[in-house]
Formats: sequence, structure tokens, C-alpha cells
Amino acid sequence: MYVRINFDENTLKDFENIVNKISDLDRKRTTVIMKKIWQVNEKGIDKNLITNAIHSLLVNSFIIDYYGQGGWCFADMDNQVTINYDGGIFKCTTISHFDESESLGDLNLETGEIIWDNEKTAYLHDERISDNCLACKMLPKCGGPCRRQMSRGLKSHCFLNDQGITMDDFALIHMQINYIKSKVYG
Repeated sequence: MYVRINFDENTLKDFENIVNKISDLDRKRTTVIMKKIWQVNEKGIDKNLITNAIHSLLVNSFIIDYYGQGGWCFADMDNQVTINYDGGIFKCTTISHFDESESLGDLNLETGEIIWDNEKTAYLHDERISDNCLACKMLPKCGGPCRRQMSRGLKSHCFLNDQGITMDDFALIHMQINYIKSKVYG
């Protein structure tokens, strides 16, 4: 089970309350996903609040996914789809509107078949990686930039920059997450 916590600075100020509310969850079956509310600029969030929230989850032995781009984005995977209530087909869940303009296809309600809009999904097959990424030592871990963002002209889109985190902080958090996983799964 994934518990997703969309946060801004206000959410993080009362984070211990959130941890207390989920404390009974089975650690072997639960991953907590921390996602900054996408409309909020990361520079507007006190880094200490983020660090404290992550620390609180780790101290309570939760497996967390915070820097989720550390590996291929689920939206870039062929076998991933988000189906809206109206049958609209999407890949990314961080879009502002789940409407026709963002839809990548439709669900045939009689057969259950997904009918992809090949023009709108062409970006998923673009495997180009910017020179900045090719020179980065994090490329093997992160898998490169968001293909959706690149298709919209953001050539140097980097998840570390988006999160306002250094490579050292990223490595430390992932080391701690792997330690918790080894404790939980023994």
C-alpha cells in the first residue's frame, strides 16, 4: 500500500500528527510517498522542515519514496496508465488538468482497450538525453530527465534541482531508506 503525502510548508509544520495517524500501518506492506505540491516553489519550503519530516518517517521505520525520480519515472513505463473516471487516458499524475487537452487517449468502454493518441504519446519514445545529464554522475540512478517536461522544451529538467537537493543529500537519504528496508524486510 502506498500512502501519498502531498506537502507544502504548512503540511510539514504539523508532520508529527500525520506520522502518528499512520503509525499503526504494517511497515512491510506500506511505503510513504512524499511529494511536494507541484504548484509550490521548492524555494518556498524550509529545508529543515523537509529533513525533519523524512527523519520522522525513518525513525518510525517507514520505507519512503521522496526523491522518487531516483530511477525511471513510472509515467515513462509502457505498462503504466492512469484512467480517469471519464475514460480519459493519462501517464503522468502531476498534470494540472485531467481533461481532453492533456489526455493521451481513450478507453474503449466496451472492450477495455486503450486507444492511444500516437501524436500525443510520441514523446514517450524520445530517448534523447541532454548533455548535462550525460555528464552527470547521477544518470545511472535517476535515468534522465522527465520525458514529458523535455517534450515541452525544458531540456535541462533535473529532479535534483526540482527538489532543491544536493547529490550528497540524495545519496544520504537513499542510504537511510535502504537501511530501513533491510530492517523491515530482514
